[in-house]
Amino acid sequence: MIESLMRLQWMLDLSMKTFDHVAQSRRLPLNLVLMTIVCSSVVRTGESAEPVRVGFGTADITPTLTPERPVWVAGIGPNNLAKQIHTRLNADAIYLDDGTTSIAFVSVDLIGLQHDAVKRLRKRLEQVDYACVSSTHTHASPDVIGIWGPSRTKTGKDPHYVSFVEDKVVEAVRKARSSAVPAVATYGQVQATELLNDSRRPHVLDDVLRVMIFHRNDADGEPLGILVQWSVHPQSVQGSNRPLSADYCASLRDTLGEVYGCPVVFFIGATGGYMNAVYSEEMKSAGRLGRAELYGQALAEVAKSAIASSEPVDLAPIAVHSRRIALPLANPTFRRFTEIGVLDRELYRWRGRSDLLGEPLAKGESDSFLAIESEVALARIGEIPVCLIPGEIYPELVYGGIVQPPDPRFDFPDAPAEPNITSLLGTQRFLLFGLANDEVGYIIPKCQWDDRRPYGFNGTSTYGERMSVGPDVAPIVLKAFEDCARSLKAEQQP
Repeated sequence: MIESLMRLQWMLDLSMKTFDHVAQSRRLPLNLVLMTIVCSSVVRTGESAEPVRVGFGTADITPTLTPERPVWVAGIGPNNLAKQIHTRLNADAIYLDDGTTSIAFVSVDLIGLQHDAVKRLRKRLEQVDYACVSSTHTHASPDVIGIWGPSRTKTGKDPHYVSFVEDKVVEAVRKARSSAVPAVATYGQVQATELLNDSRRPHVLDDVLRVMIFHRNDADGEPLGILVQWSVHPQSVQGSNRPLSADYCASLRDTLGEVYGCPVVFFIGATGGYMNAVYSEEMKSAGRLGRAELYGQALAEVAKSAIASSEPVDLAPIAVHSRRIALPLANPTFRRFTEIGVLDRELYRWRGRSDLLGEPLAKGESDSFLAIESEVALARIGEIPVCLIPGEIYPELVYGGIVQPPDPRFDFPDAPAEPNITSLLGTQRFLLFGLANDEVGYIIPKCQWDDRRPYGFNGTSTYGERMSVGPDVAPIVLKAFEDCARSLKAEQQP
């Protein structure tokens, strides 16, 4: 009873903080804000016996720009040397511990940290049961994959910088762990269809902005931090001026952090398809750097609405179910990049099964059947599932909407449609972190794979297939996720 009253108090305090920003919003009138907050806190029941401890930590992963150690900007094309720094790049961590299981979620302002690096840094986090590192996928960050170097035959990946990032991720998690205190939380979500579009049919959007807000579980109820998840490619600033930037993610974090007086951690969602930002006329006229700032501020306004309408959720129990997967490396360009050292990651022999990793290959060694190791996971933070997907998943694999029947011009029109994540979860309340623990490129429904003539979508070749490991990624990832969801549901049975 006492804890319920404390929740009610800090939620009322939260409503006052958001009043100036939400009262005039077309999304949520003030009377609805207050009614939702008060009523939801009164009906909330089932507090955990042991409060979950939550902490936040951050570290700066911005490289130093020197002639001696060039920094190649990822996400645009080759030979884009970083010339300036627009915003700092962060490694932001959230640590949660229910007394039995501890987990750390880390967001890094990078194009896509590879699984090899995640495996290495996990070994240094022995006091954390599970660590997830998700990249924001900013297209104005250092190349940590290798394919955006000075030319298409020379890598842009600097191993020293990757090692530096690993150090900073460990630092951020340790800061978060050391600062952890008993906490309570709310979860909210708001649609913002006007802020994005899908450049590829069948035009399925992930237009839901999701938030979790954590507060101290004490009489003061001060905010500890905010988690925001959104699904648009951060590519507002990419261009000839070659800046390093967290793109709109920085503006979003800064704006919300100033309002609520706490850290803000951003995670990218389902960006496949291709989830692009829709800019207002004001944003378009502000230049590339200016539109990133304004777009982040627009998202912050949406996040305030989600925060104002958020409802209390239990944070315990915490659980994680993960699956190691083998992915056949079918992309011929990526295979060539591995042969010449442009794409540098651990390779294995493909044994025809996604749950069986073949023998590791030595550097320079080749095989006609190559595979890479990756990971799919499903975490449970009390009531909220957290989907951890190792790439840029198409939204139709999250919500449904795969083209049925497939166009006969597609490469695999007879491939069965994969189950979608929402149906497997059985809930609309969840978080989804893309590029989680890896970046394997686009995760495309196999029956929509369109890489050979005659092309079914636009009559021309498609970008997604050129930036994907291969057509079998989606079936493998969704099968692994289905296994995780089944394990999670079995665990929840009385």
